[in-house]
Amino acid sequence: MAGNAGRRGGARKAVATKRDRLLQGLATWQIVLRPKPYEVVVDAAIRAYNRFHEDLYQERGHKYEPASRDSSPEFLQRITVNHLRHNLSNYEARLDALFGRVGKQEAYRILNAKIYERIAAEYPMLQEECERQLRRKNGEEE
Repeated sequence: MAGNAGRRGGARKAVATKRDRLLQGLATWQIVLRPKPYEVVVDAAIRAYNRFHEDLYQERGHKYEPASRDSSPEFLQRITVNHLRHNLSNYEARLDALFGRVGKQEAYRILNAKIYERIAAEYPMLQEECERQLRRKNGEEE
């Protein structure tokens, strides 16, 4: 039994070490954002949203309301932040680097804070939406 307790303690220490290394490394990760003029990004977000949803809904035989410049400002801000995060930054590559790692949930929260902070710094008009999405991801808002 004493041997088992020692192995369990060693395993816990190894897990803690891996977690600490991941979080320390994450502190040095830079979020790269390829900024473009805001209007260009909004138009790209609309096109990407429509392409994705048209294909998805067509497969399922449903109709959807396409995004346009006439869509609500809140909706346009949401899809623009999403487009910036997924298509104009290194967020996806950073996210992939967390897969299967010890401490990934905490690292995911930190990574999201970094990406939303970066987007809000480059596009101040999206700050509120970035804060809203971060709160939602952290379970603070439904």
